[in-house]
Amino acid sequence: MLKRIVAPLITSIGLLSLNASVALSADGNITASLVGQALALSALNYKAALKAYYDVLPGNTYTFIKYNLTRGYNYNMIASCDDNECQDLDLLLLDRDGNEIDSDKGNSTNAKVGLLVRESDTYQLVVIMRGCRKISCEYGVQLLYQEK
Repeated sequence: MLKRIVAPLITSIGLLSLNASVALSADGNITASLVGQALALSALNYKAALKAYYDVLPGNTYTFIKYNLTRGYNYNMIASCDDNECQDLDLLLLDRDGNEIDSDKGNSTNAKVGLLVRESDTYQLVVIMRGCRKISCEYGVQLLYQEK
């Protein structure tokens, strides 16, 4: 059974360049993975919308991160955890009413979900730490948007 962990609310989308968006993490593997995923998406004109968000979760727990997203933009949320400690990280993207929009439930330490926002609104990203070899594992999440 998964247990919920409360995370802070992220309320604004400040558009930043990719280089300015990558904060240093306690774990360079997570940052490197996020940068690699973001660079792959940059070929499709995706740019970082916020600095990467880092936190820790115990195994078999989840947390919500809320984003206010703007109509007309494509967004991708990418996540990574340290593959030396983390066994599986999943993402669910939910609308305001809790309906699933997209998910990545693969058995991997990286995950990606996305959507084209048809109406500006608050969306919830559920970060699920399925397995962790330690008491808790660090993860990072990066929000990217596609230029029009």
